[in-house]
Amino acid sequence: MLPRRADVIARGPRGARRTEKLFDATAIHANELLAAALHAMLTNPATRWFDLRLARPAALRGDPSLRDWLKGEADTLIGAFTESNLAPQLHELYLDLGCFGTGCLYVEEDRAGLRFSTRHPAETYVAENAHGLIDTVYRRFAFTARQAVQAFGAERLGARLRGAAAKSPDEEFAFVHAVFPRAEGGAGPGGAGKGGSRSLPFASVYVSVEDRVAVSESGYHEFPYMVPRWAKVSGEVYGRSPGMTVLPDVKMLNEICRTTLRAAQKAVDPPLMIPDDGFLGPVRAMPGGINYYRAGTADRNEPLAGGGNVGLGLEIEERRRAQIRSAFFIDQLQLSGGPQMTATE
Repeated sequence: MLPRRADVIARGPRGARRTEKLFDATAIHANELLAAALHAMLTNPATRWFDLRLARPAALRGDPSLRDWLKGEADTLIGAFTESNLAPQLHELYLDLGCFGTGCLYVEEDRAGLRFSTRHPAETYVAENAHGLIDTVYRRFAFTARQAVQAFGAERLGARLRGAAAKSPDEEFAFVHAVFPRAEGGAGPGGAGKGGSRSLPFASVYVSVEDRVAVSESGYHEFPYMVPRWAKVSGEVYGRSPGMTVLPDVKMLNEICRTTLRAAQKAVDPPLMIPDDGFLGPVRAMPGGINYYRAGTADRNEPLAGGGNVGLGLEIEERRRAQIRSAFFIDQLQLSGGPQMTATE
């Protein structure tokens, strides 16, 4: 359903094709349509998809200027989101939700403003707090030696990475980013306290796996990872997705398509029955091919008639495709179209 994410268990060469065993792309397309619909309906960058209100709306009655202030702050946020890379990263998040049931969106601030990144499911390991909310994320990722120097500084790295930065800057090394609530609770939202960023409510630690050293330690006022889950079973941490629900149909459709394709090939280009000694030289089955046979013999090349039913295979395929589209809510999310639509539609 999401072949480009098919390296959760085993990683292959970068840029390699990952559809060699795929005979039908209905599930891929359905997941993309679901992600596009969620993006357009929930977080459309062309619309004002959120607003700000006070926790106590009654306070707005006495001071109309609060409404203007809230509207101005919302406009500032919308401008920051528009200038950032939020839109493409949200689309990736929705794709992960439909396929895996769990997504992970990370937000950080740099000199250019807000920067978002949807993390690969293979990188992230999450844990819940007592209220069932994700408050801990461990993310294992790779940096080249050059990137590590840019991110953390050469003086914070171990001897192995410093040497690689000088000799082979493109060599990759593993890092772990751990974000978790501090045991003591940290400072309140108003400031960092006496300990600076290390006293904030959420700790942030980057560890070099190669050198086994912490290369950066700081903190966050708020949890920087957003980990939505499509549906969560009680007692489980990771979510479940529409793709998991319809996985048997997807596997069945792929197998049926392969079988139907073989049957269609046999019907269009059937195998031949050749007499063992009636022809001279190899049999040429291509268009315009000339075959020589011994004079006086009645032997001929004849197609081998098969009993396959291609039409039945196509019918089963369409039923499975309809089931897959229904599981991804395509029938509800897409309007029917045509002249019978009402004005409201």
